[in-house]
Amino acid sequence: MEQTGWNWTQMSEDDRKYWQSPCVEGYYFVEKWHALGKRRVLDLGCGLGRQAALFAQKGCIVTAMDASEAAVAYVKQLAQERQLPIRACKGELHALPFADDAFDAVWAYQVISHTDMPGLRRALAEIRRVLRPEGMVYLTLCSKAAR
Repeated sequence: MEQTGWNWTQMSEDDRKYWQSPCVEGYYFVEKWHALGKRRVLDLGCGLGRQAALFAQKGCIVTAMDASEAAVAYVKQLAQERQLPIRACKGELHALPFADDAFDAVWAYQVISHTDMPGLRRALAEIRRVLRPEGMVYLTLCSKAAR
């Protein structure tokens, strides 16, 4: 299984602004999950923490995980500056460092496609493992031909 991460240290200012602003789907899901009592959220492949911050601001207990040390450090600083309840940690899609049934919801936006097909199967199995019964997942599968 291979996993390719994003290089968060080399990007344009426009790219940085884009990755710091929550995506529109995040606003929908934070409200939906809040209404359904889904409070323990894993932001898988959190990047610069744009979704983790949104979820934490809405009262979720957020764990933000990324394969990039730079991204994890950025999210830790963001959480400290904004005084948000976000636990940020480094980890891999294929072997999530969490207990079984640890989360009510998993957010995996533009991250699952950073692996090969065996890695995709393993990542989905790991998401299932850490998700509580009746938990919810939002994930996107990006085309390599698209941003």
